[in-house]
Amino acid sequence: MYEVGVDIGGTFTDAFASGGSGIIASSKVPTTPKNLSQCVLKALEELAGELKIPLDKFLSQSAFISHGTTVALNSIITGQTSKVGFITTKGHRDSIYIMNLEGRYAGLSPDQIQNIFRTKKPAPLLSKQLVKEVSQRMDYKGEVVVSLNEDEVRQAIKDLVSEKVQAIAVSFLWSFLNPAHEKRVKEIIQEMAPDLYVALSHEICPRIREY
Repeated sequence: MYEVGVDIGGTFTDAFASGGSGIIASSKVPTTPKNLSQCVLKALEELAGELKIPLDKFLSQSAFISHGTTVALNSIITGQTSKVGFITTKGHRDSIYIMNLEGRYAGLSPDQIQNIFRTKKPAPLLSKQLVKEVSQRMDYKGEVVVSLNEDEVRQAIKDLVSEKVQAIAVSFLWSFLNPAHEKRVKEIIQEMAPDLYVALSHEICPRIREY
């Protein structure tokens, strides 16, 4: 079985594969900014070629693929990101600004973590006016506690479109157990603003805690 790593950089996309028998292969292809999936697939094809096996066989024999996005990191560092709107569960708009978990203490020493009054949080990626709350709630079992208020969803989308956002991210509590509400919001966004890119939390990081 192979272990594979792919990293999308601003100029080149690099890939690496290692096998249990000591087999190692690497590839480097130009990054395709307009469609980053193309350079990832091309890098994987080059790896398969290095190993002299068809791509489908190479992928079927891969235990996992680790994906790095240097190009995304560079965008965040330089501030050259798209204008993004955010829709979340009512009552939880400030969670991403409070940063009570990794966002506040990542990279700090134990002494710095305990010194809350001198902790400097990273600047938020979007302003609060671009965060919209809607009524809905799943519980810890993935069961619906509060139905999705589609009128609020439509108003939130309308407000974000008026702010000229280029994409909308949707993150609801416990969506990784039951993504029905996030999926429905995506359908409404595609109906009202079909050109907007939509990211759903359960598709990107289906894990417990707030990200």
